[in-house]
Amino acid sequence: MSASRDAFGRLIGQVESLDMPGRVDVLRRLSGTLQASQSREQRWLGYALGAWLANGGDLAERLGVRPPQGSHCTAQSIVLQARRDQVLLRLSVAMGSDAQAVRVLCGRMPCPPMHAELLREARELRCPVSRAAFERARRRASRHT
Repeated sequence: MSASRDAFGRLIGQVESLDMPGRVDVLRRLSGTLQASQSREQRWLGYALGAWLANGGDLAERLGVRPPQGSHCTAQSIVLQARRDQVLLRLSVAMGSDAQAVRVLCGRMPCPPMHAELLREARELRCPVSRAAFERARRRASRHT
């Protein structure tokens, strides 16, 4: 029994404070838990993680998220686009329409104070400011719901 676990095998403290063998043990246990899941997605992740732990290699390659050579379509860019889409759609709902949201984003219309944080987030994420951007965001979001 490792000093980083209690008598029931539960982790004591933070994973970040573990040494490498301790972290590998955490990953191995998580892999097993995921593989035993009823969820296909969790089982897929568990098997990929287990295979990487056993055989090494590139984890992104094992997960099938390595972009093709020369592509800018990374996992990070996909996640960023989803965040932008979410913010644009929330802003559209908050403002009452895409047209009003565009006006607020462009500074042609004042933002209601209760939605200032949403506007700040949209600007921080460098969301596009066209009506077409809202249509594209809505189209992408509908594929994932």
